[in-house]
Amino acid sequence: MAEKPVRFPYRILWFLFMFMLPLAFYSWLGHNSPTEEIEKACGNDGKINVYDRAKQHVTERLNYPTTASFPSFSDSKVNVRWLDRCKFHVAGYVDEQNGFGAIIRSSYEIDLTLKSVDERGEHWSSPGPLIVNQ
Repeated sequence: MAEKPVRFPYRILWFLFMFMLPLAFYSWLGHNSPTEEIEKACGNDGKINVYDRAKQHVTERLNYPTTASFPSFSDSKVNVRWLDRCKFHVAGYVDEQNGFGAIIRSSYEIDLTLKSVDERGEHWSSPGPLIVNQ
């Protein structure tokens, strides 16, 4: 009885080529360097992100943060201005209830600076004081 010749495992090679290589390439494309992440967050596309961070900083300083209501980014009274590399000035308003249940509108201005980006997210700081006018 003759032995069968050993064949090269083409199915394994096909599997690696069709599934593993594109998967590896896709995951490689999805990772940016920390500098690229900071640049992405600091560009014009990052202004909405800056506004969200400003709302977090403002909410931390309110008397009744659970009642806070912020306008959308596209509101005419919301202004996000780029000051310098990764430094922004945000001006806007927030509506919150006071101790008697009445809704009070307060305007605010805050400067934000992006310090770093890592696997846990972005790290922002507010170098200047938060100005809240009621």
